[in-house]
Amino acid sequence: MMTIARANRGMLREQPDIAINETAEVGGTTIVDLSSVNKRYVLRGLTLKSDDPGLGNTITIGLVKLVGDIEVEVDNFVIDQDNDHEYQELTDMFGEGPIYGDIIKVTATSSAGSIGITGQYSYAMG
Repeated sequence: MMTIARANRGMLREQPDIAINETAEVGGTTIVDLSSVNKRYVLRGLTLKSDDPGLGNTITIGLVKLVGDIEVEVDNFVIDQDNDHEYQELTDMFGEGPIYGDIIKVTATSSAGSIGITGQYSYAMG
């Protein structure tokens, strides 16, 4: 593992990339979960692509972070038939990168039915 930065709790270390092969559901699916106790995270990269959601349907990709000790969706990005064929990157979806936090989660919520989501993410933790 390679050291990338110094955080309040020590050194952050790169972790192996993680593949995403999930299904967005109407009730929501967590596709990235960086939330172990007493850890600090940096979500360095995220690339997603969805199956066709169908006419009029969407997938909402949500960014959840810890705000005042409460997990809050702080941003989201909508995938529809106009952009489902494109790979979406972290900065495309949330306008920033990397993302830092004690808890970082990314969710996928379908407006109708089950829709496949594939991709990959990279992170560091300390």
